[in-house]
Amino acid sequence: RRSVLMAKTNSNVKSVTNKKRTPKVSDSKLRSLLESITETIFAADINGNITHTNRTTLKLLGYTQSDLRNGINIFDIIAADEIDRFKSSISKLINSEDTEEKAGLEEYTAQRADGSTFPITLYINRIADDTGQITGIRGILFDTSHDKSYRAALQISEEKLRFIVDSISDGIIVTDLEGKIVEVNNATLQKAGYTRKQEIIGQNAFEFIVQKDQQRFQQDIFDTIARRDVLDKVEYTLWAVDGKKFEAEISSALLRDNEGNPTGFIGVVRDVTSRKKVELNLRSSQERLQAIVENAPDAIFIYDNDGNMIYGNRKAEE
Repeated sequence: RRSVLMAKTNSNVKSVTNKKRTPKVSDSKLRSLLESITETIFAADINGNITHTNRTTLKLLGYTQSDLRNGINIFDIIAADEIDRFKSSISKLINSEDTEEKAGLEEYTAQRADGSTFPITLYINRIADDTGQITGIRGILFDTSHDKSYRAALQISEEKLRFIVDSISDGIIVTDLEGKIVEVNNATLQKAGYTRKQEIIGQNAFEFIVQKDQQRFQQDIFDTIARRDVLDKVEYTLWAVDGKKFEAEISSALLRDNEGNPTGFIGVVRDVTSRKKVELNLRSSQERLQAIVENAPDAIFIYDNDGNMIYGNRKAEE
C-alpha cells in the first residue's frame, strides 16, 4: 500500500482538554449508521487506509466487503496522474494549525477497481481524538459523471443553437430592459454594417431607430412590458452604420428570469426594403392599369360567376 507522507508531529497536536468528551460509538452501530446513508462516504486513518465506508461507496468504486477487509487505500481510488495533487491537498489538511481546517470541494478523476475512471468531487475534513491528535480523515464523494455529461451536452446544444441563430437570414438582437445590446447574430452585423460583435454590443438599440419612429418604438416597447406580451411585426425605419436607412419589420418578446421577472428583450429584425419596393411597384402598376381601364374608349364589364356585374368602367356607365 502507498503510504501517506504526512506523519503527524507532536507539535501539531492540539490540546482540547477543556473540551467535553463525546460518547464513543461502537463499530457495529457505526456500520449500521453508514449503511443507512445513501451518500458515498468514507473514513480513513492517517496513512490513507480506509477504515469505514458503506456499500454505496464500494459499489461505485467496484470493490467488495472482502476488498475492504483486505485493505483499500484512498490513493488507490485516485487516477495516477492526480495522486500528487491529492497527496498535497491531504498533507496540507492534516498538518494545518487551523482546528477547523477542511479541504472543501475539490475535483479529481476517480479510478475503480477495474481501472476505469470517472469524475468526482470530494469533500474532506479531519478526524481528531479527544486530545486533539489528528487520527485520520473523513469525506463524501460525489460522482459528477452525469453532471459533466450534462454540461458537455449543454455546450453542444449551445453550439448548435449558435450555429442555427447565425444561419438565420433575419437579424436577432438581445437587449437588457434599457435597450442595451448584449448579443446579436451575424445577419444583424451584416445589415447594420459591422464586422465584429464587439462593435455593436453595448450600444443602445434605440439609437438604430430613425428619429421619426423613436417615440412610437418606445411606446410599443412600454406597451409590450405592460402587457407582458409580444411586439409582432411592426415596421420601422432603421439606421445602418454608414448612415443609410432601410425599412425593417421588428418582432420582439420579453425575456424573463426563473421567477418570471422581465430581464430584457429578444427581437427579430427583418429587412423589408425589397418587399416595400415590390409593393410600391405593384401598387403603381395597378394604378396605371386602373387608369387605362377607366379611360378606355370601349365599355368594359366584369361579372362574377352568378352573372352579377361587379365592375364597369366609365364608358360602361354611359
